[in-house]
Amino acid sequence: MALIREPVKFDSDMLDAIAGFGTSSDYYAGMWESEALLHVRRHVREYYREAQRLKCAYCGNQVSSRSAVAAPIEHIVPKSEHPRFMFEPRNLCVVCADCNEYKSNKATTQSELVLAKKRVRYPTKTDAFRVVHPHYDTYEEHIFKSGRIYLPLTPKGSWTIYVCELNRFFIRFGRCDELISDIELVKMQEKFFSES
Repeated sequence: MALIREPVKFDSDMLDAIAGFGTSSDYYAGMWESEALLHVRRHVREYYREAQRLKCAYCGNQVSSRSAVAAPIEHIVPKSEHPRFMFEPRNLCVVCADCNEYKSNKATTQSELVLAKKRVRYPTKTDAFRVVHPHYDTYEEHIFKSGRIYLPLTPKGSWTIYVCELNRFFIRFGRCDELISDIELVKMQEKFFSES
């Protein structure tokens, strides 16, 4: 089952605030930070904190229950690339600060969407995405996590691990106990490489 069962809903005040910036074709990435949208951002962050049970959509680690900086709102399809999806509820979630920083505006969709800058509708099928999508995908079908080690089970899992640098602890310190002592991890790694 996907991490997020129901996307956020906006009330009429929020929709009015968003409409104050024009139609989706008028959106630009910088408008997200507008003071006029502060209540919208707060609502989105609180909703997804609850819906995700304080779990980062990409690494599965805890996001902050209070600090906005430690629970950034993630635009799965980057708002810098596709600003028209900035307020699309299924394009939003919360992530940890590290995943937000590492992923940044890296590609999350299959190439045909990336090339279609004028695409009007947000994709509704999991196959449109290169990353594990918290509204559409079951995380454990794509990524095996053991402590601080992440192994891909699918190409989508592999891309998510890459763009968010999920094995950042191992990359930074060169080793961790999970890698040495976890037999299950070794078995999953062997299975992945034998099926690739």
